[in-house]
Amino acid sequence: MKWLFSIFNEYYAVLSHMLQFLSNLCPIFAEKKIMEQLHAHEVLHMMEGNSYSESSLREAIIKKFGSQQRFYACSAENMDVDTLIEFLKMKGKFMPVEDGFTVDITKVCKH
Repeated sequence: MKWLFSIFNEYYAVLSHMLQFLSNLCPIFAEKKIMEQLHAHEVLHMMEGNSYSESSLREAIIKKFGSQQRFYACSAENMDVDTLIEFLKMKGKFMPVEDGFTVDITKVCKH
C-alpha cells in the first residue's frame, strides 16, 4: 500500500508542476489557475541537510514553491508560508543547530 501512496504523491507533484508551467505559458490557464496544495513533507524534505533561520527558510520555500503556494498536513490545510513555518515549529519538526535550525527527520510522519 505504501508504494501506491508513493506513486500517487509523485503523480500529484508532476501534475501540480505541469499546471504551474502551463499557467506561465498561456494566459487562459493563468486566469483560471488552480493552486494545488502541497504536503508539508515537501518542505521538510527540502530542508534535509541544510540549516535555516526563519527568514532564510521563508525565502527558500518561496524560491522553490512560489509565494502563493499553499500547504497542508495531517491536521491543517490551506497554510501560507508563514503559517506553515509556525505550524512546523509548533509540531516540533525542527531541531536546533549551531547556526539556526534544520528538520528533525525522525519527526516526519511516514504516510
